Amino acid sequence: MTTSTEFAVEAFALHANDYLTKPYTKERLIGTLDRIIEKRHRHRYILIPCGNEIHRIDLYSVVYAEARNHSLELHLRSGNCLKTRMTLSELKEWFQGLSGFMAVGASYIVNLRCVQKVLPTALEMTNGEAIPVPRRLRSEVKQQYFDFYTQEATGQ
Repeated sequence: MTTSTEFAVEAFALHANDYLTKPYTKERLIGTLDRIIEKRHRHRYILIPCGNEIHRIDLYSVVYAEARNHSLELHLRSGNCLKTRMTLSELKEWFQGLSGFMAVGASYIVNLRCVQKVLPTALEMTNGEAIPVPRRLRSEVKQQYFDFYTQEATGQ
């Protein structure tokens, strides 16, 4: 909150949630607080054991997860890759009820928000990795991707 509109552009460049100038209305303040609370609810944290460490990660930070050699690799937006003894089935339970995540074949779960391109035989992720899509799932994957973005755009 401020009395000056002078720094509004800079505030949003720093990812401010809103820029309230005085005098403000109660409705405007409540609306801002509601948006902030909603934004915080969009985070869902889980604890991932990695060797003798435990990492707290936001599920929405996962670009994709890959089952490999009796372990699970979680590729994160930060560029980090966490390896854990968790199974893909166990991870799928964490994603229950969260929109935007999809199993691709038997080895991958992808975050649809992180798909850069849908290629004929793969999904190109924002980190540059290509996730192979089995032939039998290609049309279903394309449809789920389209449906997800249609729902995101319309808010339904």
